[in-house]
Amino acid sequence: SDVYKRQLLPYLGEEAAAGAVDVIVLFGDMVYWPDGESENSFMRDVQRLSGNGSVPFHVSPGNGDSGANFSIYRNDFWMPGAAESDSLWHSFDIGPAHIIGISTEVYYYQSEVVQQNQMAWLKADLLAATTPEARAARPWIIVHYHRPGYSTNYAGNVDGDPHARADFEPLMYKYGVDLIFEGHVHSQERSWPVYNGTVMNGTDTPGRPYHNPRAPVHVVSGNPSNAEGASVRHEPLQDWVAWRSLAYGYSHLDVVNATALHVDVLSTNLGGAVVDEFWMTKDQACGFGDCGHPSHQQGARSQVRGEFPRPLAVAVSQRWRLEQSVAVPQDQVAALWEMFVSFGGEEWTRRDGWAQEGDPCGVDHPWYGVSCVPQTDASIPPPTHNLTGISAIQLPNNNLRGDLTALLAKNSSLSVLMPSLQLLDLSDNHLTGEIRPDSPIWSGASLHSLYLDSPSNASRIRGHFPLEMGYSLPSLKHLSLQRQLFMGELPASLGSLDCRATTTHTESACLFWIQDNVMTGTVPETMCGREWNEVYLAGNNMSCDDWPCLHVAYSNYGPCTTKCTPCPT
Repeated sequence: SDVYKRQLLPYLGEEAAAGAVDVIVLFGDMVYWPDGESENSFMRDVQRLSGNGSVPFHVSPGNGDSGANFSIYRNDFWMPGAAESDSLWHSFDIGPAHIIGISTEVYYYQSEVVQQNQMAWLKADLLAATTPEARAARPWIIVHYHRPGYSTNYAGNVDGDPHARADFEPLMYKYGVDLIFEGHVHSQERSWPVYNGTVMNGTDTPGRPYHNPRAPVHVVSGNPSNAEGASVRHEPLQDWVAWRSLAYGYSHLDVVNATALHVDVLSTNLGGAVVDEFWMTKDQACGFGDCGHPSHQQGARSQVRGEFPRPLAVAVSQRWRLEQSVAVPQDQVAALWEMFVSFGGEEWTRRDGWAQEGDPCGVDHPWYGVSCVPQTDASIPPPTHNLTGISAIQLPNNNLRGDLTALLAKNSSLSVLMPSLQLLDLSDNHLTGEIRPDSPIWSGASLHSLYLDSPSNASRIRGHFPLEMGYSLPSLKHLSLQRQLFMGELPASLGSLDCRATTTHTESACLFWIQDNVMTGTVPETMCGREWNEVYLAGNNMSCDDWPCLHVAYSNYGPCTTKCTPCPT
């Protein structure tokens, strides 16, 4: 897709060319379009990324690869042991790590015999990888598969994929698997060490949850780029969620030595910024489960974080920040600083660069979560005019606290951000107050994505939509205000929104998530004139009378779902 070529290839290609990548791993949905040219285009790009084969390329299958009984997938990708597994599962060793790829898709598209074959192979592989000799040589065991066992974005089910949890998780714990990478949902998410829904952080050193963890860590990296656009979160935060984001990007894994590894997420739509990272360290080869050998409990003391250099791949990405960055107007810098002060910036989880002098989008001290790069995805076309200034503020789940009423009031400093701002994500924070109809947030001509979900019912924002909302936000495509206290009726002007997507994306681009608010009235008939991708309005106080059945791909109107009447022709 266009977004794939604009956002992923430049970064990953640059890293591979610089020798910063030892192996590339994708965990599902590589084929997606079995129409010949799309597949060929992807394979040409893979060839370029891997340096015509100089960088190994490993995969595990996803539901998007299931066409014709995975025949295209099997023809395109030949993994170790493919003659026996059809490349549905395999493993390999690299440095001090043993990497395993398996398939969640055998439970959805293939026979019970194939399921049993994979499980027998997996048990045998894990058993071999956890002998004293094998674990001493390769103490890190890392697994990748498609459907996540832990995700707050998995079709409204916080328990994740049932097979990942019921079939895989017990084995991952028993054999002391350290880290699990997953995809499928189009977002990024990181767990605390977790088993059976229970957080099991390392306990010997306060403040270091990933030091000697007592269970595997799950990293959902499902949004490097895709033809369907980013997902919109479904569920409140869970105890096992350490971080989550809708940012486009991909993960780096740096296995430093036998006792330390580093994971980060590079955001391509934030100009190559690192939006999440953590170190995992351990003092023994296997610290949990039933690894079966007392020798696993002995090993060298792990190094501390400060002793490790910055991964080369992250350093390479900084060139892209430099080339894409622009000088931020000083009034926008002042508005950002007011946000920092108003929302308790000194206590934010990540505040890199915010206390530094300099350009928020500069290469030296970029401000975490701030971008000046045009924000597009597969469903949203590039801006039609040049934007000068801040294009995105993404600070989800970052411990922002405070009353936003004054900051978002009429004629507030936020007004200077709106001409260039395309994406604002302040979800999963602890914000209160009111967003009034005359707030400048409703007047951003370039704003196409607004995410203000509450993490729970504890911190909620009141608000009303302005009557002219559809006209004052002409670029709006994604709106997510779940679990807030927005009231009043949906404005009829929403029917004026342009929901057409890009030429490579056939579905409507408009996604509206306003679940669990206190909205009243009904859906305005003017919305019948548009095709919608997702409209979720359950959990409000709306009337089912005269509720039109919109042209929508996915919807949930609560009790009104079965009571709508056809839109007038």
